[in-house]
Amino acid sequence: MLEINQLYMQLPNMSIKLENAVLKPGLHVIIGPNGAGKTTLLHGIIGYGQQIKNRGILYNKRKLNDTSDVISFMPQENPRFGIHVDEYLRLTGNSNDASQSIARFSLEEFLDQPITTLSGGEFKRVLCAQVHHENKPVILADEIEAHLDINQKYLVMDWLKEEAKTKIVIASIHDLSLAMTYADSVTLMHDGNFIELTQDKNKLSEDKLSYAFNTSLKIRDVDGRLMVIRR
Repeated sequence: MLEINQLYMQLPNMSIKLENAVLKPGLHVIIGPNGAGKTTLLHGIIGYGQQIKNRGILYNKRKLNDTSDVISFMPQENPRFGIHVDEYLRLTGNSNDASQSIARFSLEEFLDQPITTLSGGEFKRVLCAQVHHENKPVILADEIEAHLDINQKYLVMDWLKEEAKTKIVIASIHDLSLAMTYADSVTLMHDGNFIELTQDKNKLSEDKLSYAFNTSLKIRDVDGRLMVIRR
């Protein structure tokens, strides 16, 4: 269980304040327009950034000052070094065999390639494999679907949903229909404010969603999947 007792961040154009949020295993999705504060919130949870003014976070009742042994974080972009994919995967510090992680994301053909030669989508799969190999109890992912084609989007989201059976997964997602299809709970942000906080996706308000994105939106069930479309 991840408890965010207090998180206060001050930015030039907004502030983010979150108190008494409790997250259990599941896929917790953060949505909101560009500039809503999604990335900043994820940074605050891991303790990154000078914007943090107050931060009190517990994992299984233990205070988290250093999150590195508990949380795997996948940023929007990660620096690329002139090393091969197999070397990059070993940067996790996990000395166990990474073959399952490599196979999970179909990376066998890339192992001897330099990271710098990969496309954005291929590199994203390497980052996913790295997080899979770390095998930490909490996963944070920022814009998880970025750079992925439609097939790879579903592959990655299927993986996160599987991980969320036993782990706490927090992911910011731009694709609203993808978010609604996979989420267990939805947090809706706008200008640093929480319009909805860990809300059951089936109870998400269309009016609040429309307000946050400044356009008229509706949620519809299409063959068992929740889709967000313009009215």
